[in-house]
Amino acid sequence: KKQFSSIGNIGKNAFGGLGNIFSQLKGILGLVGFGYLIKSMYQLSDAAINMEGTMSNVFGDMTNDIRSWSDEFADRFTLTIEQARSFATSFGTIFGNLGISGEAQAEMSKNMAALTGDIASYYGKTTEESSKMIEQAIAGNVRSFKQLGIVMNDTVLNEYAMARGYNQTYTQMNETNKAILRYNYLLSQTTAMQGNASASAGTWTNQIRMLKANFQSLGSLLGGALIKLLYPVV
Repeated sequence: KKQFSSIGNIGKNAFGGLGNIFSQLKGILGLVGFGYLIKSMYQLSDAAINMEGTMSNVFGDMTNDIRSWSDEFADRFTLTIEQARSFATSFGTIFGNLGISGEAQAEMSKNMAALTGDIASYYGKTTEESSKMIEQAIAGNVRSFKQLGIVMNDTVLNEYAMARGYNQTYTQMNETNKAILRYNYLLSQTTAMQGNASASAGTWTNQIRMLKANFQSLGSLLGGALIKLLYPVV
């Protein structure tokens, strides 16, 4: 009995030791997870701050117009305010590099950001995927929409220019006018998709996408609060 009792005690002590190890490991993992969460929130907040600065540089005097638009209409395109501003800024950068500025740049950027949400909703894509497709098309990669059945090549754009009464073919235009024509053609070919995000905002896919995006926005806000809290210490 003593022998069995000893063995039992050994087993009990061994399992107790393992329990302590697992308990300590759980605590360590908890700290690691918390540290990762804090780091993620900080990165989201830092990205949002940088994006605001970039937006101001891109749009200049039209920056407040972009802010007001995103505050009022972002959810109509199943985008968060941060996403709407970020996508608009990306498009604004492309349009700016192609020689389009001021009110036209802001308006075109807002329309393409809205289309980002609509295409994502219509085809079940992520907003990042649809944004990239539009960016490529506007920048001149006319094959980016082929997977959606939208043909955008020199021949089609030449015909579109002639039908719209332009006195030049697409291939004869400068880069600024080519970008404007691609923009107008893209809008003309996506009428069936425009407004889809708003119309199907209640679907499971769009609700999940918005939930995920809103969590990221929350993380950004919490990260910003954390930065303000720790900044005096640093």
